[in-house]
Amino acid sequence: WENPEGEPLQRRIGVVHIDASIGSIPSGIVGVSATSSVSSIVGALNSIDGIFCLMPEGAFYAFPNIKAYLGKSLNGLAVGTSAEFATALLENEQVALVPGIDFGAEGYLRFSYATDMVSIEKGLERFARFCGKLV
Repeated sequence: WENPEGEPLQRRIGVVHIDASIGSIPSGIVGVSATSSVSSIVGALNSIDGIFCLMPEGAFYAFPNIKAYLGKSLNGLAVGTSAEFATALLENEQVALVPGIDFGAEGYLRFSYATDMVSIEKGLERFARFCGKLV
């Protein structure tokens, strides 16, 4: 994927990370490493019943604990692993998160916040709605 300036995404993310570490965030990537935005994201995750998320340290990812939801179901479909949770979330709410099992952390999801805040807020809203549907 290339951004409008023609740079590969990986290079652009690297530039953002470097710029963010010295306090300058390029326009169009609002909040990528801004402490207040990360705090807002983690706060929103922690406001969902059963979800617990620590503040990330210098990454573009949060790792919310979803263990309270494992073993529940949605429309008769069991959600017993982080992979099943991520698949059901994608299919039902069109939110893509990476299962924690892929990082040796079953019961967690990797939530990327290397995008704009509008997309993040929509994703958080859908994530919360999905959690509310699990029984």
